[in-house]
Amino acid sequence: MNDVITTPAELPDSLEELRALVLRQHEKQQEHETEISERDEEITQLREYIRLLRSQRFGPRSERTVPDQMGLFNEAETLCEDAPDAEEASIDVPAHARRKRGGRRPLPDFLPREEIVHDLAEDQKVCGNDPNHPLVAIGSEKLEQLVFLPATAKVLVHIRPKYACSTVNARLTPGVGYRSDP
Repeated sequence: MNDVITTPAELPDSLEELRALVLRQHEKQQEHETEISERDEEITQLREYIRLLRSQRFGPRSERTVPDQMGLFNEAETLCEDAPDAEEASIDVPAHARRKRGGRRPLPDFLPREEIVHDLAEDQKVCGNDPNHPLVAIGSEKLEQLVFLPATAKVLVHIRPKYACSTVNARLTPGVGYRSDP
């Protein structure tokens, strides 16, 4: 019997033949549907493969990642979404001592030091307003300078004594030869 029936006149008259015809057509329809679904899956895979090859060939180097893979490491977001909303916990930060701003760190103590005293001449150690009163040492300023010599290193400590007149509120500090930059 011919499986393709084009007109109602070609239909069989008996009920058994009609049932057999319907079952055969149902089986053929199932086979066609599975074949179509397999082809659809293959087309989808081939289109994805073509898209991947195009992005690798023509895409910018920084964007050659698959966009679907960007969501692989979203555990933190998913955990945060699943976690119940709690009140924000406050964090108390204890007070701390701040370091002195500016300046450099001191030079290491293990380096040898050579002290160079930049002092006033004896005739300059008198008060500018009253020459009869000598200046009194009230302190000194120290400047450490790191000097590199071949195969050695040492620290030059420049000391400038500070002087003041005991009668007048004036201070004098030597300024000549204070710092010698290499």
